[in-house]
Amino acid sequence: MRDVIFANQKKLGVIPADAQLTPWPDSIPKWDSLSLAYKKLFERQAETFAGYAAYTDNEINRVIQEVADMGKLDNTLIIYICGDNGTSPKAL
Repeated sequence: MRDVIFANQKKLGVIPADAQLTPWPDSIPKWDSLSLAYKKLFERQAETFAGYAAYTDNEINRVIQEVADMGKLDNTLIIYICGDNGTSPKAL
């Protein structure tokens, strides 16, 4: 999947055509090497993060819409920091 996404980003011009994909870190096991229990765990973590991201996106859109409804969007700086520590390979 990583290779496919990288190739699509090149095709779309999101990243330079001569960009090189970084090597896979030895500290992160490949999906196919994981046990079924770990796969289920990481799938659940991805689902949970997706729900969190969707909820957060909805809520920040409510803030932006409210500022727009007040007619102040063009004169407002919204600083949005969303820190959740990301997905860390240290979970293994």
